[in-house]
Amino acid sequence: SSRTNVGSSRTNVGSSRTNVGSGTILNSAHDGMEEVLKLPAVSIKKSLRLSLQLLSMGGLQNEPELGTWTVEQLDDPPGLSLSYIDSSGTVAITFDDSSISFSRIGSAPSMAFRLQEAVLISKFLLEIEELASGDGGTVAPENR
Repeated sequence: SSRTNVGSSRTNVGSSRTNVGSGTILNSAHDGMEEVLKLPAVSIKKSLRLSLQLLSMGGLQNEPELGTWTVEQLDDPPGLSLSYIDSSGTVAITFDDSSISFSRIGSAPSMAFRLQEAVLISKFLLEIEELASGDGGTVAPENR
């Protein structure tokens, strides 16, 4: 079993603007956007994107309580935006051909947001690991 240390992967993201409401995220250190974790991959299949979207809309938005996260689909770049109930921060999960990135948006995220952000990212990582391992290793790598 492998572990990912989210805290050790922090980097600042380039400059431009952030607009979550319209489904667009352009990286901006000035808007309080920080890349928390970037997972490199050989390729990202559309089925993985769909699985993570279903995971977020199907249950994670209501953990630990109803309405904790508001989920929006992002168009450019493709991904998801999950805004925390206290409006102090947003987690953006974006996909490109060779990576999945988790970014924090918010100039002063609350401690409650940071705690729930860690829980949320951990659940996504577990789901990604399960999907990538191909049903306990019974699925051939080229079909994962």
